[in-house]
Order: sequence, then structure tokens, then C-alpha cells
Amino acid sequence: MRKVSNRRFSHYVLAVASVLVALAATKLIALVDQQPTLFVFLGAIMISALIGGMLPGLIALGLSAVISSLFVFPPTGSFEIANYGFLIRWIVFQVIGLLIIVVSSSRRGVAERLKETDQRLRLALDAAHVGVWDYSFETGDFWVSSELGVLFSQSPQWFKPTFDEFLKLIHPEDREFFHQAVLRTVADRVDYEVDFRIIRPDGSIHWLMTRGRGYTGSSGSKRIVGVISDNATHHSAQSPSSAIKQAKPFVSLAQ
Repeated sequence: MRKVSNRRFSHYVLAVASVLVALAATKLIALVDQQPTLFVFLGAIMISALIGGMLPGLIALGLSAVISSLFVFPPTGSFEIANYGFLIRWIVFQVIGLLIIVVSSSRRGVAERLKETDQRLRLALDAAHVGVWDYSFETGDFWVSSELGVLFSQSPQWFKPTFDEFLKLIHPEDREFFHQAVLRTVADRVDYEVDFRIIRPDGSIHWLMTRGRGYTGSSGSKRIVGVISDNATHHSAQSPSSAIKQAKPFVSLAQ
């Protein structure tokens, strides 16, 4: 609880400090350009809202409004803004600042929710010993989760194979069968489920199971997302088997 309180307090400190830095920068700019500017204050407001959220952003906005009227617009040292044009600019500045706070804090909230979702997903995958892979047919990009490295007895930190390198880790007798199942998922627009063997670095043979589904984007690009888990029901003496599931169609991301 104390750690959370300290972090919130630091956000408020950042809001105040960023406004003071903006004031100093504005004063330096005024030495070159006599026309008063509030552009730097908008940057301070954005930083405060992105890092701290809405309340620090509002603090930065309010402080910027007070300081700018007191030290930026003539007559300085007074809250009065004598020039009508300057007054309009000061009001527009607050409106823009408020919009920046709403947009920035919303983006921050979305980023935090995505981070929480990612953490929950990673915990679920680690607990279930399930690895995930994602392959794009157009670009050739191949992504694997860290748990997949554990299943293949590879270092999770350095396990970043290409799709071809990934296929080479599969037992030679199962490799082509696995590849054809993936290709059929794209051609026939169906899910797949395949049991296959891998040869671990110590030479032992281990059974795994993968399930996958195809996705197509609005531009027609196709990709496969698969999950791989340990298959303890098989033994090394058995032959490979598979089931190409006709359960769900190829998913369109354009819908």
C-alpha cells in the first residue's frame, strides 16, 4: 500500500516539476521570440497525463493556467490578461490541454488493462505448460512464447526460431505430416489438431500435441496461431496420429 501511495505521490511531483520546467523553457524562448507561447506547457500536461493519469494531468493543466497568466502573458505578476487576443489563446490552451488529458489518460488506461490481461494470460500458459506460436504466411514472421522453449527443452530466453527452424525440431517422421496439417488449415479453412514427436537435445523422444486455427486479415493476409502442450498419453513406441478438426471455420479478422 505504501508503495502505491509513493508512486501516486511521485506522479503529482512529476506534474508540478514538468510545469516548472515548461515555465523555464518558455522564458528562454521568450528571449528569442517576444510572442508568448504555451506550447511547452502542453507538453508538460501530456507527460503528466500519460505517466500519472487524469488527476496529475488536471493538476498540470490547472498549474499551467495559473502560471501562464501570472508569468507569461502581460502584465506579468498579475492574474489579469490585458490583451483580448492573449485571453482567447489562454482559453483555447485550456481546452486543448483538457483534450490532451482525456486522450492521454484513456490511452494509459488501455495500456494498463492490456498489460494486466497479458500478465494473466502468461500466468495461465505457464501454469498449464502451454506454448503459443504465431506464423504469418505473407511476411514469414514467426513468434513463439517463452513456454514453447521449455516444451522443446530449449532456453526460453534465446528460443526465437524461424518457422523452418521450428519444423526441423520436429521428429523427421512427423515433420511433413505436421507441415501438411498446417497448410491444410489454410487451404480447407478448418482447425487442426496434431500429435507429434520431437527429439530433445539429450536425444530423448517426447510427444507433444498442437491445436491451431487460421486467421485472415482485411487485406487477405493469412496467419496461423497454434498452441502446443505436453502429451503424456503417448509413448515413444507409438506412431504419430492426428485429427483435422472440422469444428470451426477459418476466422476472418475483417468481420
